[in-house]
Amino acid sequence: FIDSAPGHPSRALMEMYKEINVFVPANTHYSVAMDQRVISNFKSYFLRNTLFKTIAAIESDSFIGSGQRKLKTFWKEFTILDVINNIHDSWEKVKTSTLMEVWKKLIQPS
Repeated sequence: FIDSAPGHPSRALMEMYKEINVFVPANTHYSVAMDQRVISNFKSYFLRNTLFKTIAAIESDSFIGSGQRKLKTFWKEFTILDVINNIHDSWEKVKTSTLMEVWKKLIQPS
């Protein structure tokens, strides 16, 4: 499931992976429910994790210099692997109950 945002290449995904069915629902209140609950929940965990790591870097002794210099060094050393790990950690924090509520609404509309 992906939404119809321009950044989501549904056609390209379908052409690249014939064995995967890509479902792009119309922008209905069902997909809005997914956006509002699950995605916003995930984004809040992602942002919180990033900010905690940033603050920890500024407060740590492993980076030399002032707070501003430490922050600059932190971001220079922040890699794609760090982002992937943050995505994983953030997704793990999204509660099963949140997913179940949204899926129930998608499967059994009121």
